[in-house]
Amino acid sequence: MEHLHRNNLYDVKDRVALVTGGGTGIGLMITETLVKNGAKVYIGSRRDDKVQQVARETPGHIVPAGITGPSSPFFNDESAPENKSAAPLGTALFENEKVEEWQGLYGNNVASIFFVTTAFLGLLAKGSEQRGPWSACVINISSVSGQIRISQAKWAYNSSKSANIHLTKMFATEFALKNIQSDHTLGKEDVNKAAQGLQPVPFARSGNDIDMGGITLFLSSPAGYYVHGQVITIDGGFGAVQPSSS
Repeated sequence: MEHLHRNNLYDVKDRVALVTGGGTGIGLMITETLVKNGAKVYIGSRRDDKVQQVARETPGHIVPAGITGPSSPFFNDESAPENKSAAPLGTALFENEKVEEWQGLYGNNVASIFFVTTAFLGLLAKGSEQRGPWSACVINISSVSGQIRISQAKWAYNSSKSANIHLTKMFATEFALKNIQSDHTLGKEDVNKAAQGLQPVPFARSGNDIDMGGITLFLSSPAGYYVHGQVITIDGGFGAVQPSSS
């Protein structure tokens, strides 16, 4: 029964994670949670100053990874043992796609997830081979704005977040053949950002690091290995009082 002890059930010690946007906001909450629990975290970000600040101020193994994708400096880090002999699975499955075909907001909220995720498929597949099926996982972060039917005067943003959610479901179907877990977490970080026409958050507070850190540990540890293709909403009941597509 030792495998059911909390130290084993939620164990992410010595796991290797890439957190895009891991220097601020929800990404930072996830970075701090994983590092605090013994994981090695690469932070992918365009804001190098924020990443360097996090690396200085947060005890643990944090590595700045720059802008992530097929040409990321991460893949040229020969000192990283997790890079050794990683099969080019992403190239094999998605080589016909071109990032130039994705534009504007959909580029930021949908294409970025597609290209970053597929760039790391080789490493993820190798991770599942080493630790056992479904131990490697992709956790995409979206927004409750992708589930509600009120536009909030943000037609492109909200619809792109909805596309973001569906993309993860498509990944789940493809990745099932490679023993890679794919799930989606929807966060609502700021209770005060509700636009006109929306009901307030029933819990009357913003989401915090405990909310996001807890679900991250669950999905990335043995406790979450049997969860696949799911959309998990962390919103303090916000979606329960809005017209929703889910």
